Formats: sequence, C-alpha cells, structure tokens
Amino acid sequence: MPATIKVPSDYFRLSATEAVNRYWSPELRDKVQEHAEAMETKSMALNGYQQCLYTRFDRHCGLLMKAVAVVAELDCLLVLSVASTSLGSPTSRPTILERNGDAGGYIEFRQLRHPCVVISGSAADFVANDIVLGRQHGAVNQDSDPASMVLQTGPNMGGKSALLRQLCLGVILAQLGCYILAESATILPVDRLFTRIETSTILRYATPQSLVLLEELGRGTSTHDGEAVSHICDRCTWRVLSTRKSRVTFLYRLQRGVASKSHGMNVAAMAGVPIPIVQRASAVAAKFELRLKQRQLTKVTPQSGLADDNDDVHLAPLSIQSDFANLLHMATLQTDRSQASNGGD
Repeated sequence: MPATIKVPSDYFRLSATEAVNRYWSPELRDKVQEHAEAMETKSMALNGYQQCLYTRFDRHCGLLMKAVAVVAELDCLLVLSVASTSLGSPTSRPTILERNGDAGGYIEFRQLRHPCVVISGSAADFVANDIVLGRQHGAVNQDSDPASMVLQTGPNMGGKSALLRQLCLGVILAQLGCYILAESATILPVDRLFTRIETSTILRYATPQSLVLLEELGRGTSTHDGEAVSHICDRCTWRVLSTRKSRVTFLYRLQRGVASKSHGMNVAAMAGVPIPIVQRASAVAAKFELRLKQRQLTKVTPQSGLADDNDDVHLAPLSIQSDFANLLHMATLQTDRSQASNGGD
C-alpha cells in the first residue's frame, strides 16, 4: 500500500520502496507459517512413501518385468491384428523361409501394393507390382534369371520412389508378423535395411542378407558415370506409354528394359507448366541434342583438318581444348618476354 498510509503496529513489513510498502497482517503471517509447515510434512511423507515403493518394486522386480513383457506382447499382437484387418484385400500371410548357410537373400512379392496409399483411400486405382529379388534355395519353378539387384529408370512422377517404399514396408511388415497387401509374399529374413545413407556405411556393414535401397543412384556425378552404372546394372525399369503430344500415361508397371527417355517435357506439362514454355523448352532441348550428336560425329584429320570417313580421330573435349589454349597462350607470353629481354641486352 502507499507509504503515506499508516497501518496497525502489529503488521509485519516485508519490503518497502519510496512510494509503497508491503505488509503481512498477523492472521496472514500465521497462515503462511502453517502452509510452510504443511508442505514440509507432505515432502517428508512423500519421501518415505517413495523409498517404500522403490523397495517393494525391487523386491518384486522380476515378476513386474514379466508382466510388462506380457502386456507389451499382447499390445503388439492386438496392433498387428487391427492393422491386418484394416489393410483390405487381397492380403496374404507372408511365408518366412529358413536360412540355409550363408546363402544370399530372397524376396518375392506378387501384386504388392503400398499400404499407406491403399488405407488412406487416396489411390483407389493403385497399380500393384511383382517384385522378385535373389534366388530361393532349392526352388525349381522360379525366374530363369533371378536378380540380386534391380536398377529402376524412368521419368519423374513415374512411381519409382513409391515402389521402393512399398518394398521396404512389405519386408518390415512381413518380419513383424503382419499380413501383407499382396497376393503372396515369401522372404528370407533380412538382417539390415539400408536407405538414404552414405555408400561407405553400406560397404562397411552390409551383408549378403541385407536389403539396400538407394534413390537417385549416382546423383552428382557425370552423365557418363550414370550411363555406365545403367549399362552394368540393366535389369528392370518403369515403362511409360505416350498417348498424345505433351501427355503421357504412366503404366506404373515394373518391366524389364531401359526407359528410352526421361519424358521431362511431358511431366512438366502434366504438372501445370504453361504449354508455350514447354514447347519452347522442347525446341531448345532438341537443338542441344542435335548439337551434341553433331559434335560426337565430327571427325578431323591431323593434316588438313577436314572430315574423313576412314579416320577415327575425334575432336578433343571442350575442356581439354580450353586447357590447351591457355597453356599455348602462357607459352607465347613467356617467349615474347624472353625475346624482349634478349633485345634489351
């Protein structure tokens, strides 16, 4: 209250400034003291109860841990049951094969679908795919050329990432004991699953029983490196069917072969890029492609510099020509300086 106001003599002043003072009345002071004593009594009681509780828990720790494990297992089984009944159809119970020695992995999904897309109802017409990796030990009726590695090629928005994700989810759900959104599922247990990590980690920790999924393999390297990887790992691809100009229809079907082109202009038109810009970009891309082909086909002879059908000498790459021109220029400057120095002497 303001410092100018007088208070009873039995009021206890807590603090003061030039303008105001803070007081406790005798009744309030007694209540505060009672509250502090009650809180101290409560703290002592809780500490004693806590020590008693910990002692009893330690005495029955083994029994309580077993109860927790049983409840956790029951919870997992209920979750898997609810998830399996929510997947829709067709679903299948995965077959988990027993591993025979150090044999590699084996994964076979028939008409596999993505559970998240199907459950959300965002893609009623989702296209299922067959995925087979590795060789099943002792099996007779299987692919004549089983692949332990699959390389996907194809345009943007073609479904490549969706296939990788649904493969990962299929393997994880199968090893969890859940039903799979597929007509049939057969796998050998996978010890590790690698995604979106450095290649050095894969090389250090991956085993023949590991599943490795890399997206945009070779990104950041040259086009020739990507072509080399594609040539060596040619297995499977996404195929697209062109229907009319600036439009493509994605089949989302995994088939053998290599995608002939990226269909970038078609995808740009489907994504809403204005048609005049797409047409202009197509024309510019065609010119770039023509220049590249002409540059690759150009040949010269050392004597005349004219093209010769029987000569295998190609033009050097532009980077090498630039380096050579720079070195020649530096050598010319050095020669001119030497001649000027000799003339001055």
